[in-house]
Amino acid sequence: TDVVTDPVAWFDAFRVNDLFRGADGVLYAAGGGGGLGVVSIANDGTLGDVWAPGATIGRSFTVGQFRVASDGYAVVSSNTGVDTMSRIDGSVGPDDWIEEGGNWATDGGSHGMLSLDVYNDEFYACGSRIIEPPKVFLPAAAPTGTGLELDVVELSSGAFGWEGELWAIDVDEGGIVAGGLDEDLHFGHVFTIDHASDASNPDNWSDFNLADVYPDDSTTIRGVCRNGDHVVAAGSFSVRADGIVFESMDGGATWTYCDLNQGAGSD
Repeated sequence: TDVVTDPVAWFDAFRVNDLFRGADGVLYAAGGGGGLGVVSIANDGTLGDVWAPGATIGRSFTVGQFRVASDGYAVVSSNTGVDTMSRIDGSVGPDDWIEEGGNWATDGGSHGMLSLDVYNDEFYACGSRIIEPPKVFLPAAAPTGTGLELDVVELSSGAFGWEGELWAIDVDEGGIVAGGLDEDLHFGHVFTIDHASDASNPDNWSDFNLADVYPDDSTTIRGVCRNGDHVVAAGSFSVRADGIVFESMDGGATWTYCDLNQGAGSD
């Protein structure tokens, strides 16, 4: 549905990096431009100020990810760095969020957050950097305060581990899915796990390695989503400009290639 924003054409000067519809039904757009980093979009197109960048270190960033829980607690993270900020509820103004910096990780490290999600009012994330193992960030098993606290889980380590990023995460009642890229060998990966398993143990995660399908092509995964056991991962070949979509109907145990060239009405 086309909606005329108020102010009109405001998004002409705003780069959208993330969209999220909260439990309150409100659509939020995160990114940068027009002096704001996150705005709410009402059904009639009216825009609301949610978060604004500042001039000081720790809040002068373009937003890469935004999520809000049902009680209004919300988190924004930098599109390029490790900085994050949070608010306690929806009464907090766009200039009054709390700086979390890179201190949200319970291991004391400073990690890049590339994707963020919220499920059952708990926050999940994934990321890492090109020279580090891929990581997922889970709700802290033993939280110590009221701010954002996430446990760090490296999904590839040891003698056969690899370094690279996880670009996308999605969490629902079926479990967690995260996707990204092995920067050492240049193959895409999709990691899945259900909620019945201990996600803090990397050995419990299933790893779909695109090298098993395309051993002679560099690939990457940029987007993932799931609806129960139905999981979809999207990416591309790194050299040739072709997209890749794989689908699983069993929570990530098996995967099927989706032919992007099928015409409308194809089976």
